[in-house]
Parts: sequence; structure tokens; C-alpha cells
Amino acid sequence: MGEVDRDYIRFVEKSIAGGIYFASQHLRDAAFGIKKGNVTGIGYIREGRKGEVHPDPEIGVIKICDREDKPIAILTDYACHPVVLDPSNLLISADYPGVLQTFVEANTGAICFFLQGACGDIDPGINIGPPISKDRCCNARFKEVVRVGEILGAEVVKLSNQTPE
Repeated sequence: MGEVDRDYIRFVEKSIAGGIYFASQHLRDAAFGIKKGNVTGIGYIREGRKGEVHPDPEIGVIKICDREDKPIAILTDYACHPVVLDPSNLLISADYPGVLQTFVEANTGAICFFLQGACGDIDPGINIGPPISKDRCCNARFKEVVRVGEILGAEVVKLSNQTPE
């Protein structure tokens, strides 16, 4: 794996310590609520029981609000690999979690964090069947990134609106 980059390790250590210090200087009262929902039709099992319906459609939301009930942050998780964009895509992308985060932030005013759920063998549905032809590849896959991200984002917004403070 090569040599350890000591300068990088020092940079990471200083960055973490700086983040902790910054957070400690900006503490404020907050409350949180938790809500769970389900989103089906996104993923499938790619190995073993090939093509089986998504075995874990649960999406979780933790909403953190300030004293005035204004959302500060929303934490969400979903169990599906973010691989709508296949290996033929050489662009840097956050795949569907990036669209989900942008959607949630635009509709709630809170910072959104996405955690990868325990997806094991769960892939997005676009990966079922033969590969998409190279001429259709990019447009179809980027449209699917947006579609999946907005479906999940809409559920997160709905759940966060129902989450008790």
C-alpha cells in the first residue's frame, strides 16, 4: 500500500481537532425526533436470490431542531448501494445520495446527512438485466440518479415534517 504519509495524518488530526473546537464554541440547545418510513421499488438483490424485491425498504430520519423548532440538521439512511452510475461513468458524482441531500436541504433549510444503510447485496433497479447501451448510458443513468434521489428525498421531507420535536 506504500508508505504512510505523515503530513496527511497530521493534517487530518488538526482538521478533526479544529472541527471539535469549532463545534464546542458554537453549542446551542437542540431537540431531536425520529421517524421511520418505507420506500419500495428502488433496489433489488443482485446475488443469491437474484432479482428479489428490496428486502429492506426502511428509511430512517433523525431531525434536529433549535429552540424555535427550526430544523438544524436531518440525518437519514437507506439500504441501497449508491451505484446508479456504473463504472463507465468517469465523472465525480455523489450518485443518488447527492440528489437526496440537495432535495432535502432545499425543502427544509436544514443540513442533510446521508448514511449508507446495511445494503449488503442491494443495488439500484437500473442495474437489473443487460447493461444499458453506451449511446444511452449516461443520459438514462443520470436521469435515474435524479429520479431515485428525489423519491427518497421527498420521503425524508415528508417524514421530517411528521417528526415530533
